[in-house]
Amino acid sequence: MNLNHVILKRNREQTLRGVIEVINSKRGKGVSWTQKDVKDQLEKWSNKHDDGNGHVVYYPFHGIVVCFLKKKLATLSKKGV
Repeated sequence: MNLNHVILKRNREQTLRGVIEVINSKRGKGVSWTQKDVKDQLEKWSNKHDDGNGHVVYYPFHGIVVCFLKKKLATLSKKGV
């Protein structure tokens, strides 16, 4: 299926970096994330949205983002943050 094609790998990485930047911009660079920050993004990325053309779809590459955020949330839960 060519899921590891260079373009797809780059797009997944850029999407994940974008989510990280959104959280960092809310918290400030170097400030620890809270469970609320991660839950807010997880809520957004786990649900479908209107794409503007009358279709209800997931965000592109949502799977990798949801997986990352769930792992991050589990880590924060263990730390009690």
